[in-house]
Amino acid sequence: MRYAKVEKGVVIQVIEISSDDEKLIWTGQLGHPNKWVKVETKADIGWTYSNDTFTPPKPHASWVWNTDKWEAPKALPSGGKAYNWDESSTSWKEVGN
Repeated sequence: MRYAKVEKGVVIQVIEISSDDEKLIWTGQLGHPNKWVKVETKADIGWTYSNDTFTPPKPHASWVWNTDKWEAPKALPSGGKAYNWDESSTSWKEVGN
């Protein structure tokens, strides 16, 4: 079982414990029990926790959350070339150019 320790809406620790050791959380032996949240999906240090949902850090200021992932405001170009996101122009730039 995985648990995340959340302070001020941010995951600061993630642990894996057996169901037998869950009592360590609920008895306060690992800090205040209200700070621990059972992780049913995915969570890591630095992620936010709100409304029973863990969200990874925003990769760029212009990106938006779309149901289950961060997305650039412009679609990644097709064509098989490699691109990196350029936040200053809010566009994809071909790698090597």
